[in-house]
Amino acid sequence: LTKYSAAILADDMGLGKTLQTMMAVKALRTGRVLVLCPAAALETWRDELLKWGVEVKTSVVLSSSATKSARTEWERSPKATWVVCSYDHRMVARCMELAFVDEMPEFLVLDEAHRLRGRNSKRSEMLESVRPLVSKVIAITATPQFNRPRDLYQLLRILYGYRFGNQYEF
Repeated sequence: LTKYSAAILADDMGLGKTLQTMMAVKALRTGRVLVLCPAAALETWRDELLKWGVEVKTSVVLSSSATKSARTEWERSPKATWVVCSYDHRMVARCMELAFVDEMPEFLVLDEAHRLRGRNSKRSEMLESVRPLVSKVIAITATPQFNRPRDLYQLLRILYGYRFGNQYEF
């Protein structure tokens, strides 16, 4: 991670970005971890955490499901070290209210970070409110190239604040 406590991990699909991120977090963290990802990747994160040695009792995958197992995950979330949640702004708000009521996450992992385009989106607003609460961030993407500079700017602003000036200066 840089002196700004943020990094982008950009690599092709299937080369182990999730594992690389988990090992970096393991080496650098002392506190809790919040992983934000597309809803379709929630179970992949659960599988990878278990596969690479994160104990079931120390990780939760939060969903909007009303099943008993989903409610149990929400109940366990305030004590979990690894909390995985979708990018849905309502889910993240609920996650921050329930899972991190006593202790904020130290680390934020943004999976599929190329989806963070659009400075006026609900997702961007949500990330702008969550980012100041964490001390370290890793953004993961298999698509590091953007069609327009303003799309890259949005990701850099989430990670590094206004160190690159405003969108027009960038």
